[in-house]
Amino acid sequence: MNTSKPVLSFENLIKKIEEKNIIVKDIDKTKAILERINYQRLLVYRLHFLKSKKETEIIFNDIYKLYLFDKGLKTLFYPILESIEFTLRAKIAYHLGIVLGVHCHLDLENFNQTEQHEKLLDMLKWKLDTINYSRHQIVKFHQEKYNDDVPIYKIVEVLTLGQLSKLFSNIKNKEIQLEILKNFKKTEHKLNIRTLSSWFKTITDVRNICAHHELLWNKKFELVAIRNKLWKDSIYYRDKDKEIYSIFSIFLICKVLILDQDAFKIFISSFNDLIHNYSDIIQLSDLGFPDNWIEILSPDSK
Repeated sequence: MNTSKPVLSFENLIKKIEEKNIIVKDIDKTKAILERINYQRLLVYRLHFLKSKKETEIIFNDIYKLYLFDKGLKTLFYPILESIEFTLRAKIAYHLGIVLGVHCHLDLENFNQTEQHEKLLDMLKWKLDTINYSRHQIVKFHQEKYNDDVPIYKIVEVLTLGQLSKLFSNIKNKEIQLEILKNFKKTEHKLNIRTLSSWFKTITDVRNICAHHELLWNKKFELVAIRNKLWKDSIYYRDKDKEIYSIFSIFLICKVLILDQDAFKIFISSFNDLIHNYSDIIQLSDLGFPDNWIEILSPDSK
């Protein structure tokens, strides 16, 4: 096994970059970038240019611009994913509480998988015992004013999006899941519980990518898609027996799940501006977008 390479000075790091046949046009600007952003984080964006150009044609500033594009894309997703997340919290709390009562999350009989439910309860006990009150004033207020367990409509604000997604998938009462699904189901969408469960998991993954500053623009996803021509022809390719989806699939998921259509229109307009601003280094086809993507993502399209 090889040992790790030593940390290089910025001057030597730039020399190493040039040895990789990456053109550095402005040494001072490149040094300023490397002082702010770890070289290893930037390096992964080089792979796009290795596939599309001769290695000798790669320019360091293009790598940096692709990084900025990806950063901008993640920034655009934050408010949309937040809106979907908040809606999911509200709908799960309402429909579970109305049908099964305010402490329904404590009863094993309300869920399919015993082990998963027990993990949820263990996690909740740990969170409620060690909770940061400055972050969760709702829980602090309940524990100070009430003598019963924290109810479901407050619990949903303690759970992470991933935990909330698992809670939805584990609900035993299918009628409750269907009532939640109705909030997102439009007549042209063949949406079902299995698809919705898959999508909640997928948007959790995207949210985590954004939160942890991972690569998003060329990320590929395995998910359950709506079975219609729009999805089949626009966004997937087959990898053996799997269907693999591009980032365009996340736009389609957001189109269905977002209830605030004005926010979605702003999101699409902002993305259009973003892709236009970086059109010299990236094309819509690189992201798996079809030519008629604006028409497809229009709220009026089916």
